[in-house]
Amino acid sequence: MAGPSAAKHFPLLGMAGGAFSAALVVDASTAEIGPDLVCAIPRLIKVRIGYVDRTVFIAKEAADDACLYKETLEHELRHARIYDEVVDAFVPIVTDQIKISVKQVRLHPEPSAATAETRLRHQIAVPVNAVIKDLKEENNKRQAEVDSPQEVARLRAACDGRGARLAKQGSGL
Repeated sequence: MAGPSAAKHFPLLGMAGGAFSAALVVDASTAEIGPDLVCAIPRLIKVRIGYVDRTVFIAKEAADDACLYKETLEHELRHARIYDEVVDAFVPIVTDQIKISVKQVRLHPEPSAATAETRLRHQIAVPVNAVIKDLKEENNKRQAEVDSPQEVARLRAACDGRGARLAKQGSGL
């Protein structure tokens, strides 16, 4: 099971893992607008969001039992699907936020190109990062829903209760 919520109630027989990855790149063009004054405008914006090193683990003891393997794998694959669903749902939201952020960019004359580019990147990154934070929170919420008390009870009862007995013996990954 993914997430600490289920692990409190049912020791791990499986786990869907992966590291969240987000990268925002803002390439800018700069122009001198006066003596010692430079402005920056966005030229290209790239965002990459997703999960890397995604792996489903199943405890050896569960993997040795065909029924427990099937139940555990199906449960963990639900966690893996949520990663995809949440990212897919947020791509248009992130795209819209980039468009809004670019429209709201205000040119600020700065003493150097580097300072102007930093200010520009900040104006775009702050609202986009807020949306990415929302994505992470939505993922965490939906992952916890997969590990509902009803699902934990179902897994305990599955395979004639072998999962509950195995968990009681202290099985782990």
